[in-house]
Amino acid sequence: MTEPLLLTAIKDPASLTRLSKGQWNELIRQAEREVLVARLYVALEAAGLLDAIPERARNLLHDGLVQAEFNQTRIRFEMNRVSRALRDTPVPLLLLKGSAYLALDLPMARGRLASDLDIMVPRDQISQVRDSLFAAGWTMAITRAYDVHYYETWMHEIAPLWHPEREMATDVHHTIAPPTSRVSPKVEALWNAARETEDGQKVLCPADMVLHAAVHLINEDFRMGFRDLVDLHDLLIQFGGEAAFWSELESRAELHGLGRVHYYMLGFTTALLDTPVPQASRDAAARFAPPAPIALLMGWLGRTTLTPRPRHRHSLIAKAAFGCLYVRSHWLRMPPLLLLRHLSIKAWFRVRGAVPGLSAS
Repeated sequence: MTEPLLLTAIKDPASLTRLSKGQWNELIRQAEREVLVARLYVALEAAGLLDAIPERARNLLHDGLVQAEFNQTRIRFEMNRVSRALRDTPVPLLLLKGSAYLALDLPMARGRLASDLDIMVPRDQISQVRDSLFAAGWTMAITRAYDVHYYETWMHEIAPLWHPEREMATDVHHTIAPPTSRVSPKVEALWNAARETEDGQKVLCPADMVLHAAVHLINEDFRMGFRDLVDLHDLLIQFGGEAAFWSELESRAELHGLGRVHYYMLGFTTALLDTPVPQASRDAAARFAPPAPIALLMGWLGRTTLTPRPRHRHSLIAKAAFGCLYVRSHWLRMPPLLLLRHLSIKAWFRVRGAVPGLSAS
């Protein structure tokens, strides 16, 4: 089977200089679906190949970059507004994911779109942070009492906050994985290893930053998986130039109980994107591998769902793969009895919303 154009483009930007008009149409559709249009422009620019592609394609990619730059301006402003709202609240604040990449001015941040601002604060101070943000104009993005309770009791973050004037969401975390999940990252270790940017903002150390991105992909249902996989690919390239990074990544994965996540991350990035990972690191991660049948199944699920083939995403095979990963993500997130209770309640809400005469509130 021919490799998808977007997959080839990420691995080898020079391949874009050889595309036909029809292939460009297909590539743009794939890139738009995976929110990677600007990423292609940045890669071609870095390789000095922008003039080697058709003008129409170059303009479309540049439009994506303009959109990404506008998005990042909004994220930076939201970071400023959150800091301002919390200036009288004595609480440490740590930037996560896209906001951290921006604060560090990582090359991978250029052209990357983020849907919201992610921050982390100590759990025992999260109510104080929420109240301060409420006072500054933020509101709760969801209103159903059960959903708010679900976030505050079982999740690694409170319910998303929303600023109605700027139409921007802010997710306030207290750790990087649900406390009820089968992985339990050491929160104190995350804070102790956190680093300060030139602007005085806190971010996770490189290894923890990679592991957080890996948890966000591997323990979820892969719906936006390819974009997350590209993030991991870029992060590993960004930090992997330092030899000490790979041993630190392994030790931090073991410390946080994320060995299996570490194993899958290296397996998927190297298999699909040819990410340069030292063989010694791959061998070390293999000790966290699951039994062979599970490893084979996860390998198939990863290839099926992470490969960017828009035309095949709605096939029966793809739907079955995504369904399996959806069930797996919930199985990892909660113990069985709690999961059964939660799914039963959510199903009841759907029934109440679908049946005339029953309130869905």
